[in-house]
Amino acid sequence: TLRSEIARLETELASVHSSKEADETTLRSEIARLETELASVRSAAEASKETDETTLRSEVARLETELASVHSSKEADETTLRSEVARLETELASVHSSKETDETTLRSEVARLETELA
Repeated sequence: TLRSEIARLETELASVHSSKEADETTLRSEIARLETELASVRSAAEASKETDETTLRSEVARLETELASVHSSKEADETTLRSEVARLETELASVHSSKETDETTLRSEVARLETELA
C-alpha cells in the first residue's frame, strides 16, 4: 500500500508539473501577444500610443507577476510531493526492516523452543 501511495503521489506530482507548465505556457503566450500588441501601438498616434502603452505595460507586468506566482506555486507543490514521497519511502524501508527483525526474532524463538523440546 505504501508503494501504491508513492505511485499515486508521483502521478500527482507529474500532473501538477504538467498543469503548472501549461499555465506557464499560456501566460507566456499572453505576454507575447500583449508585447506584439504593444509594438503595434507604438506606430499609432503619439497621445493614444502613450495611453495604450501604459495600459499594456501594466498588463504585461501583471501577467509577468502572475507567471512568477504560478512558477513559485509549481515549485512549492513539487517540493511538498517530493517530501511526501521521501517520507513514504523511509516508512516503507522501516516496515521492511521491522519485518526482517520480527522474522529473525521468531526464528530464534522457534530454534530455542525446538532445542528445549529436543
